[in-house]
Amino acid sequence: MVKHTVMDSFELMGILNKIDMASFDFQSLFTNVPVREVMQIICDYVDKKQIRPSLLVSVPERLLLLCETDASLSFQGNAYRQIDDVAMASPLSPVLSDLFMANLEQKGANILEHAIL
Repeated sequence: MVKHTVMDSFELMGILNKIDMASFDFQSLFTNVPVREVMQIICDYVDKKQIRPSLLVSVPERLLLLCETDASLSFQGNAYRQIDDVAMASPLSPVLSDLFMANLEQKGANILEHAIL
């Protein structure tokens, strides 16, 4: 089975009865995800997994940065440019936000795992 799936609700309840759970709520996710940190997460993953893209890693990184850091928007007749966090209107933003959150979740899981051991 896939690591994060269960066969049925009975298996889920058996697992949940053995663990302590915590839930975290993130507000304004897109405007709080640092683009450059997400780019570093992606580059580290590509390097760690020894993925050899047909382009140099720096080219997709620069393209992603261009897509996310050059986002312009207009509100009530004023023009704005979003320069640091993922762009709210970009189709890449949900993916980048998910990667950021998955990395954050993994770091938290590693900390908890070491604390328990």
